[in-house]
Amino acid sequence: MSHVTISDHNTIDGALAIAHLPGTFISEEITTYFPESGCKVHVLALNINESQHWDIQKVRSSIFDLAIYLKEQNILSVVAHPLYAVNDKLTLDDFEKMLLLFENFELNGARNARENETLRKLMGQLHEKDIADLAEKHSIEPLYPISRQKRLWGGSDDHSALNIARTYTRIKNVNHPQLLRGDGPIDDIEAICRPATPLTMAHNLYGIAYQYYCSKFGLGRYRDKDELMRFLDRNLRVDYNRHPGLFSRLYLFWNYHKEKKVKEPVSDSLMSLLRHETSKLIHDDPRFFEETQRPVDDDHQEKRWYAFVNRTSKRVMVHFGDNLMGHLSGANFFNIFSTIGSAGGLYTLMAPYFVAYAQFAKDR
Repeated sequence: MSHVTISDHNTIDGALAIAHLPGTFISEEITTYFPESGCKVHVLALNINESQHWDIQKVRSSIFDLAIYLKEQNILSVVAHPLYAVNDKLTLDDFEKMLLLFENFELNGARNARENETLRKLMGQLHEKDIADLAEKHSIEPLYPISRQKRLWGGSDDHSALNIARTYTRIKNVNHPQLLRGDGPIDDIEAICRPATPLTMAHNLYGIAYQYYCSKFGLGRYRDKDELMRFLDRNLRVDYNRHPGLFSRLYLFWNYHKEKKVKEPVSDSLMSLLRHETSKLIHDDPRFFEETQRPVDDDHQEKRWYAFVNRTSKRVMVHFGDNLMGHLSGANFFNIFSTIGSAGGLYTLMAPYFVAYAQFAKDR
């Protein structure tokens, strides 16, 4: 891969942060709306400058004004995940209007295979007469020549750095970012797409949360001192060039043998149980932990994380169940409420999977 950009939502700060590196260019993902319905749409603007970014903020409240501005400025624009209803207001009419306003559409690395394949088939069957009929139906003049075939681009839509370039675009005969213009010589283009699953989305959500709290509370200082933190860091953050120092290795080695002797968790708190069960899992299946120390290029990473969450949550729930029965038999009512509360906390920690499966089910 020779060229890279960061397209954050309505900001170019991320792109500017890497702009000094070779093969990079400034882009952003614009949030815009159909003014009559409030339907939210995301549009990628590639290879822009800072002045254009600020102009975009002034016109993005209307997708019609935005599309005209991007065309006038000769900015290469791509409709991101066009079949995904961002705020549940997308209709067939809205999609048809997008076909009249734009000529580039994205196969999205965070969406499922069915959605991407549907878009690919739609674009493959779209003809000049279809665009002309839509223009008459909606009384909208197409912004681009109706004789030109709609183009499909690949975008990773990665928010956690765990799936960078999962989906990307391969363009032949374009060896410089400045050629990425609305009228640029972009004819031979291919979207390389590896679709996502609910496991992908959930893994991303865990990664975003972990990276945020590490940054917010400085949790990184514990990653070489705590077995659970080290495990989380290897699964939810990308930094394969980082290795613990000698003292960190000695500390982990000492903790490993100390915790190996502990048969039961020190308390019934959720964090204590998670740390205890993670430690047991690592000790019982060291190969599972060793695999997390190597980078992977396929879906194994998200499946491995799912296996960890699944196995750990089962162990913790069994512990909660045993404790609950013990408290019931001993009529320890206050401890009963404490155990139920901790179990509720566990389900909160599993929420990314509930959210992910609900989102993917909605798209069907």
